[in-house]
Amino acid sequence: MKEIPQVAGEFGKFLNLPAGFLFALALILGLVIFLPEKTAETLAVKDFRVAYRMYLGPFFLLVVACLVAKTISAVRHHLQVRSSGRERVSQLRQLTPEERGYLAQFILEGKNTIYVAINDGVAGGLQRKGIIYRSSDLFNILEGIAYNLSSWAREELTKNSDLLSGAIGRPLTNRERLLPGRY
Repeated sequence: MKEIPQVAGEFGKFLNLPAGFLFALALILGLVIFLPEKTAETLAVKDFRVAYRMYLGPFFLLVVACLVAKTISAVRHHLQVRSSGRERVSQLRQLTPEERGYLAQFILEGKNTIYVAINDGVAGGLQRKGIIYRSSDLFNILEGIAYNLSSWAREELTKNSDLLSGAIGRPLTNRERLLPGRY
């Protein structure tokens, strides 16, 4: 029973090999196994093929299986990235005018960081959606919490500034909320 996890562990290490290396290995093994006799003799692999035939076939199948698994995994990852990208753009299209006002500070005002009052629900919602993130674990009692725009959101909003149309308002710092009209 202890051998099965060990074999699975060794196979897992084999799966971590780069796809290019696996492809080259599969190509070489395929040539050694399937070359015509005369060509195998010319390339001096005929005796090697005969001596290790018992190992070459299973190893070739293992390499091809790993290569297929890596290919399927890469295609699946690519499709997930495309799908999540579409979901993110959809999120940006469904923002409220007030949320757009917060994001307009980054794009239209050219700010890298905005400061928002500690109890600001709009910023919390944008953070929960992954559109903005806290740029520091510390906060200033007068200014509030520092937020930056996620790189994917900046890219999308810069490319499609129409997503910010209808933006109203802007984030307020703690100072602005405590002392309204002075700033």
